[in-house]
Amino acid sequence: TGLHPTGLSCFEHVLPDDERPLLAALRQLSETGQAIGCEFRIINEFDGLRWLRMESAPQLLPGRQAVQTGVVVDITSSRLAAMRVRFCFEST
Repeated sequence: TGLHPTGLSCFEHVLPDDERPLLAALRQLSETGQAIGCEFRIINEFDGLRWLRMESAPQLLPGRQAVQTGVVVDITSSRLAAMRVRFCFEST
């Protein structure tokens, strides 16, 4: 069964405000095969709120359908640093 028993179960912790843009990006990937990049937030009881960035990289294999690969990176620390800089700038 693995960590996520269904294809969509890996998105169950995505914040409701980010679900629609994320699903639209995945739909675009599915329909066009073009590379996508999007950011979204997740929240769970262990890690709290996290920001993630998903990048896809289509692979064209000779004589086969395109295979989608990609990576999801936790960008929480850079987002928090940017928020701190913005807050310091606005408070001066």
